[in-house]
Amino acid sequence: NLAAGHRKNQATITQAGAVAPLVRLLKGGDSGAQAQAAAALGNLAGGEASGSDYGKQMLIARAGAIPPLVRLLRGDDPEVRQLAAGALRMLATDNADNQVAIAQAGAIRMLVRLLRDDSLDVRAESAAALGNLAFYNSEINHGNQVAIAEAGAVMPLVQLLKDTASSVCEAAAGTLRNLVARNAENQAAVVKAGGLAPLVSLLRHGSAAAQAQAAAALRNLASDSASNQAEITKAGAIELLVTLSEKAQELRLREEVINTLFVLSRDSSDVQDAIKRAGGRVPQSAGRLGPVRRTASR
Repeated sequence: NLAAGHRKNQATITQAGAVAPLVRLLKGGDSGAQAQAAAALGNLAGGEASGSDYGKQMLIARAGAIPPLVRLLRGDDPEVRQLAAGALRMLATDNADNQVAIAQAGAIRMLVRLLRDDSLDVRAESAAALGNLAFYNSEINHGNQVAIAEAGAVMPLVQLLKDTASSVCEAAAGTLRNLVARNAENQAAVVKAGGLAPLVSLLRHGSAAAQAQAAAALRNLASDSASNQAEITKAGAIELLVTLSEKAQELRLREEVINTLFVLSRDSSDVQDAIKRAGGRVPQSAGRLGPVRRTASR
């Protein structure tokens, strides 16, 4: 906990040589020690969206943490599975080298399997880890996008959009957002799996964080796809997006929603008319918002 979100403490602990013994605990401790070691390594790996985490992430990876963390995804203790997934999520954040290493260690199929775990915390962490594996520094990791989809992630992620836990819905929507970004095959797979309706439903019933990720996922699904734009409109998204653009209290949510309305309407007079009928204004421009990353330490 000393390292969670505290860069000075992270540097002090790392410089004191804590990483190597923590990695040894991953390999040989009891389940309680393994859980605490995974949590500590995840906290040491970062906690903010910043490239300054790269050195710490690589130090942990070079100490051999990735293979035992992947093995712990198979553990019997749900807390160990959750914290191992969380540590891998942190190591993958904006780090293409670690994303490759984590994928090569076999984590993707294990994380996809954990999307159906009985523990909601394991489901949320596993979904978020897959999302962080799919991009780095606002660039898409196309290889991992493909690998995650081929491992069978799309259908369980769509199902998680209907989970009773808002944290799981948010993580699933954010991961789908990253998987479909500039990827026509994954866009088609999500639509085929029935992903549009639950994403639209999240706009109505989800938490503000889940609404923001659902809006962004719909935006990425609509990008360069007239058919998806039409299906999203038919599913009733426009009225909900207009309402959120005017009434949402959170700035990030309003930005996501306005950007989504912009993408949906910029080449479609039908969508522009639908926005006006819903009492909204057609956006004339949109700010640049990148893929979602989950960086908060746990």
